[in-house]
Amino acid sequence: MEALQFDSSAAGYLNGSVFGVLGPALLVVCAIAMGGRAIAVDEEAGTLDLLLAHPVSRARVALHRCAALLVSLVVVGLGILLALLAVREPSQLTEIPVGRLAAGVVQLVLLGAFFGALALALGGLTGRKAAVYAGSGAVAVLAYVAHVVAPQVDSLRWTRWLSPFHWYAGGDPLRHGLQLGDCLLLAGGAAVLALLGTWAFTRRDVAV
Repeated sequence: MEALQFDSSAAGYLNGSVFGVLGPALLVVCAIAMGGRAIAVDEEAGTLDLLLAHPVSRARVALHRCAALLVSLVVVGLGILLALLAVREPSQLTEIPVGRLAAGVVQLVLLGAFFGALALALGGLTGRKAAVYAGSGAVAVLAYVAHVVAPQVDSLRWTRWLSPFHWYAGGDPLRHGLQLGDCLLLAGGAAVLALLGTWAFTRRDVAV
């Protein structure tokens, strides 16, 4: 599948209304905001150095905030899943098994985790919220273009495999269930970015 399918089936309806554009956009924006606040926003506000004045390591602060980001995204994901289950019968979406709805939400949460970790990594590297939001936003836009637009050009079709949006939606979890390979790419990418941000944060001067 080169992009999410938009059709009259229940899966096509949800892909178009929830999992295609609106859901990923909202979760990615939310994740980037939380990832930016984890380090860069508090650093520029001057509150991070007050926290670090206590006997707590920078690595611990970064990893705890990364964990808080992940928990927040899981809570949002559970909210989305419960909302879908609540409207599943009234909206005649029962042809999609609950397991596949859950699979779509899991991959949506992992997409958010990837971009949240990217924002945290940029914050750890730069300590500047402008760099975090500009960099994360640029990557998100380019990744979306690589997933949706580039496949329409033969010479650029290969770029979709580099896109987190393709890892999220390329296997169409609403139709085919949880895509373990794609989940590993998203989770592994998020873990690498979080560790990179933590490592960078522990090795530079914090703005005061």
